[in-house]
Amino acid sequence: MEKKIIAKKTARESGVELLRILAAIGVVLLHYNDGKAFTLVQNGSAQQYTLYLLESIAICAVDLFILISGFFLSGTQKRSNIKPLELIIQVILFHEAIYLVNGLLLHKGFSLQGLLIELVPNNYFAILYIALYFISPYINAVLKRLDQKQWKTLLIIVIGLFSVWNTAVDLGKEFIGQEILGLSTVSRTGSHQGFTIVNFCTAYVIGAWLRYGSVPKWMQKKSTVAIAWAGTVLVILLWSIANQKLTSIGLRSAWVYHNPFVLLSAALLFQLFRSLHFRSSAINRLAGASFTCFLVHGELLGYAGIKSAVAGSPITIVGHVLLVLIAVYLISWIIHELYTFATAWIFKRLGKLKLFGQWSVDI
Repeated sequence: MEKKIIAKKTARESGVELLRILAAIGVVLLHYNDGKAFTLVQNGSAQQYTLYLLESIAICAVDLFILISGFFLSGTQKRSNIKPLELIIQVILFHEAIYLVNGLLLHKGFSLQGLLIELVPNNYFAILYIALYFISPYINAVLKRLDQKQWKTLLIIVIGLFSVWNTAVDLGKEFIGQEILGLSTVSRTGSHQGFTIVNFCTAYVIGAWLRYGSVPKWMQKKSTVAIAWAGTVLVILLWSIANQKLTSIGLRSAWVYHNPFVLLSAALLFQLFRSLHFRSSAINRLAGASFTCFLVHGELLGYAGIKSAVAGSPITIVGHVLLVLIAVYLISWIIHELYTFATAWIFKRLGKLKLFGQWSVDI
């Protein structure tokens, strides 16, 4: 019998915090493309392929967030009710603030009904993350009892059932040109591009495996990991080009969160940045704005001048993208700092209440 995994406390180093910043920036890039840029370039142009490359690099961003959480949350059974509450309140307050600014200051339309509707915290990432946060101690209770052979079997089952199989179903839809109902292991109507708790749990398990599992030797060498990551990006890029040329019903199996190459890209990036052992208070502080960036970047992109930028050369596009991503994140950080300054005392007091205190699951 192989020796069971023993939990070890892992400190958050700045390499991983830097990756969290890049993951948030990756989400901004995805919406830079999907929100406008893709519709403004000609099919087959150098500008389009430049955007395709950037999309193929950034598509792992959401999986990265969950994978990072899986790595760290799998190391502790303690959970706090105040943290999910903080996420929900932040979503609501930012919804309301954005609606008020758009309605009253920018005159984009305002009504009492609209203001009340914004009280609904309809943010898929926050809701799914909170669900995962609450069930994760029970997932850990199972994972921490696995030996290395069992870890390997679990990964094969989870990735095979919820990543490889569903991607194959997506490919089938694309080749025959119609929906195939009832084949997905996620829902009757399909895997919904990975916007599901199933994919969140898959990424979580991969993150926990990177912490406790027997990681292959090739994934422990920076140069090998960097080359492998570049290879996954190339595969995703070529796949996305094939999607554009062959897809008949609007699906895009390359750029979905449950694609095995997207999950692999996230795992490789994590391994690469995890190996960067350094500490930076500036990076750690900047990383705190990642969720705020997720909430506000859509509004900020509306003022980014995307239309004129994508009309230029590929170099112009890349330069503009970099400037926009940096500017959006820095603005998000300023907003985050102001929000934290205004609300920290409230959450600190709430956290002292028994209802919002810590709880744990013994294993």
